Amino acid sequence: MADAFVEVALSQRSPAIRWCEASVRPVEYVNTVSNVFYLVAAYVGLQRARALQLPWSFFVAEYALVVVALGSVSFHYTQDWLYEIADELPMSLLAVAYLYTIKELHWLVRGRCARLLFPLMYVATVGGWFVYFSLRNFDVFQALFTAQIAGPALISLAAATSLDCSRKHWLLFLGLIVAGKALWTLERHLWATHSCPASALNPLYWLHAAWHVLSAAAHAAAMVYHKELYLAARALNVVAGGAPKKCASAEDLALLADAFDVEAH
Repeated sequence: MADAFVEVALSQRSPAIRWCEASVRPVEYVNTVSNVFYLVAAYVGLQRARALQLPWSFFVAEYALVVVALGSVSFHYTQDWLYEIADELPMSLLAVAYLYTIKELHWLVRGRCARLLFPLMYVATVGGWFVYFSLRNFDVFQALFTAQIAGPALISLAAATSLDCSRKHWLLFLGLIVAGKALWTLERHLWATHSCPASALNPLYWLHAAWHVLSAAAHAAAMVYHKELYLAARALNVVAGGAPKKCASAEDLALLADAFDVEAH
């Protein structure tokens, strides 16, 4: 009876997803240590946010990444369901912060649209997590998180047009996240086919660690891009609910002064 109780308790703590290193090592040392790249990306982002006096949402996004890193360390070190939640829930919160970093920079996240979009985002996020908790199916979390990332990414892409901002760092973000996801998918295939490499000398052994590196770099590229959007908007007269209007340039002010001189005479 006691053995059956212990078995049930352990099964309830088993994670919704496992990685290749867990199949050949009692502890995922490589996957644990590689989370340091998230901390580096967050540190750089916080320094940038302070230096440029960016909005609070940028700070929240970077601190959320720190929590993601700590949760991921706990999850990969223990392979425990509760610590998996400590990894994945902050990821959802980070995605929410992404949307706030572009608030007011596009009509979808401004005025009446924002008052509709943000509550819908909260409802969808809470609903998605309720389903995930109920089913403990990683595909549910994967679909939710993908949608959470895709929304801000597409809105920020569109925002560059009205703000006359380069999309270079957006494309860099896209390339990094696609490359990381490709490696992530390859590892899932190795796990499903019981083909996980047992030696660190095999390059395929490092697939999940490479995902950590690439996703941290993708975050950094996205935050640089959002910073560029915000600075472009700061150089414009962007009012909630209204279209961006260019601030008067030095030449405009000089012409205005000349016009007053003419009227005075």
